Amino acid sequence: MTLMRSVLMIFLVLVVVMLGCSSDNGGEPKEMIGRPQAEGVAFNDSKIIDKRLIVLLDNSGSITDQSGKKAAKELLKIIKNLGEECHLLVYTTENNPVNPALVDEMKSVPLKPSERARYNSEWNEKIKKIVLTLVEASKEKRNETCILSGIKSIYNGLVGQVHARENYLVILSDMLECCNGLCPEKTNTFETAEAKINSLQLEDFPLSQFVPLENISVYFLTPSLKNRQVMGSSQLKQFWTHVFHGLGYDDLPTMSTSLDAFRNNNF
Repeated sequence: MTLMRSVLMIFLVLVVVMLGCSSDNGGEPKEMIGRPQAEGVAFNDSKIIDKRLIVLLDNSGSITDQSGKKAAKELLKIIKNLGEECHLLVYTTENNPVNPALVDEMKSVPLKPSERARYNSEWNEKIKKIVLTLVEASKEKRNETCILSGIKSIYNGLVGQVHARENYLVILSDMLECCNGLCPEKTNTFETAEAKINSLQLEDFPLSQFVPLENISVYFLTPSLKNRQVMGSSQLKQFWTHVFHGLGYDDLPTMSTSLDAFRNNNF
């Protein structure tokens, strides 16, 4: 009798434990590390990486070969100092909202000291190829390019990517190219531009759900004298402010002729 009572007690304990486990599995999802998952965006949580650097390279006809080389040189300073775990993505402004990344490299330095030296040597070789790829891309001078298409490509590429605790974006461009009937430097009335921007349905590409405003920097590639005058105009600022509002931001990102401040992010 005592034996049967003991067996019954053990059985009841096991039932309670199993019910507790079942409740955990069917309850609220566990909190995700890092940036919270945005509504409607699918993250790949199979692994969480530390940082991701995204580059948008303007390869339109308005960018000179000299400007392209300068952009590659500035980026080299950043890429050489990437941390031990960082995902590098480079997109161009090809007029295709689902254009794949031109460069997709994951830097992940091994923990074993015996493997680190060889890995660092291999990574340095990759850096050379990446810079060469950037220079060649800037020389292509595609006729059909669009900064907004590049931004859409970035958003589409990030959906489903491995989740990163921090995403950073640098845009290398003069921000003046015309696309989809929109020309920032030729807009006579902002009302006309606003209507065209609204027709692009930028709200379907809420980049702000991936990259916070403070992690974005626009690097002005050396433009002509005429373009420099336009770059300083309130008209251009108003145009791009409305664009970034459509992408989910409250303001414009930092726009500068230097990447020094951006490099301080310690990738």
